[in-house]
Amino acid sequence: MTPEEIHSERLACLRSPAYFILTFCQILIVSAGAERGAWVPFTLWPWQIGVVETIHGRRKVVVLKARQLGLSWLALAYALWGMLFCPPYEVLVFSRREKEAVYLVAKRLIRMHAKLPPWLQSTALNEQATSVWELSNGSVARAFATGTGDSYTASLAIIDEADLVADLDDQLASVGPTVEAGGKLLLISRVDKSRTDSPFKRTFRGAQEGRSDYAPIFVPWHARPDRDREWYAGVRAEIMARTGSLDELKEQYPATAEEALEAPTLEKRIPAEWLAVVRQIKTEWETTPDIPGLRIYTQPVPGREYIAGADPAEGVIGGDDSAIVVQDKITGRQVAALNGKLEPIRDFPRTIAATSLLYNRCKVNVERNNHGHAVIGALQAGIKIGVETVFVHVMAFSDSMAGAKDKGDGRPGYPTNVATKAHAWDVTTRDCKDGALAVVDAQTYSQVASIDRRTLKAPGGSAVDDLAISLSLSAVARSVTAWW
Repeated sequence: MTPEEIHSERLACLRSPAYFILTFCQILIVSAGAERGAWVPFTLWPWQIGVVETIHGRRKVVVLKARQLGLSWLALAYALWGMLFCPPYEVLVFSRREKEAVYLVAKRLIRMHAKLPPWLQSTALNEQATSVWELSNGSVARAFATGTGDSYTASLAIIDEADLVADLDDQLASVGPTVEAGGKLLLISRVDKSRTDSPFKRTFRGAQEGRSDYAPIFVPWHARPDRDREWYAGVRAEIMARTGSLDELKEQYPATAEEALEAPTLEKRIPAEWLAVVRQIKTEWETTPDIPGLRIYTQPVPGREYIAGADPAEGVIGGDDSAIVVQDKITGRQVAALNGKLEPIRDFPRTIAATSLLYNRCKVNVERNNHGHAVIGALQAGIKIGVETVFVHVMAFSDSMAGAKDKGDGRPGYPTNVATKAHAWDVTTRDCKDGALAVVDAQTYSQVASIDRRTLKAPGGSAVDDLAISLSLSAVARSVTAWW
């Protein structure tokens, strides 16, 4: 090429990352076949061009995808464009384990650079790099396991397989300065259905619903041109025969974002067909400055009765959420929900009291456990809201209740043991089967749908079931109205 042609091509690449990737980048074929192990031109599919344009135009992007769609390659190619055309450009690459992040940098990014025409390359200061790769123009790429790298800011932070990262909340907090300083943040992942209410899923839902500044992208199984209905039917039949469920299919090869995000159905306490009866998800809600975090789906109606369930937690980072669910006492329709890290001595009791006051001083069924005792004690002592002291009626159950018709022992709160927990879920399941309640909050629905029939907990040890427990507490309180 002549110097003029090279100058023209460099300008075209500078103006369009998609042009740079499509024209000059190569990728390694890793799937089975005759071309396995070969480097081939990165021929972008139309939707991939759209993804590149979204990443280029937005500061925060969350990508929910099916398997083997080349999104990691695409992210690295964009990172390479930035390193070459916007120096000094710093890239942070995160994955579940450091060796996986190192693989993305050392075996993909560096080799992709080496396959470029010499006049596009920049001199590498450490050609045999593993976790840190530096170019002479000042650009650098660093590989980290998630949970590290918080001392760096970057032009672009990529978190690969984000839904498989156990501490994603902490990781997002640590890379926050990257975005605040003008950088970009890119989350890419297929779903992990064992974690039904994970930070990644919440991030994607929030982006879908317009509640955050993330740009959401969903890429279905059929985005690959070589996948047709016949291929999908074969994969579906194999998974169904092997597992007896379509959960794995919807995890690995979802057709819609809803399929990817829905809870697994196998071995669940409440059958999917019963949950379908009560599912009335709303994607918009109102808020009130008096109760930060409360999602209000139906404003309180004067004179109408409501009932609430509350699940207390310790309120520490990395621990469970404290949660509240409010239902219409007559119809069972969920009218509000809240979950967050609220400590049990002051913050959560104040939140319960304010919520009770908002919904016509509704009665509250608080789980009587370790942290529940502190919450109940604070509520009994009286919580000051503005100039008014609100007395919250905490329902009383006996430790041996489990369906008994007596009025309990007068102790406030719902005791947690094998029998009482099973009873609460029996009531909730019956209400779902009969259509006697309506779940409108997406997080509550996702958690309820995930409850395992044997453990009565969220699967996989994820313990994300605080809203589900609150709904069961509310439901059992509705079932024993005559006890008050």
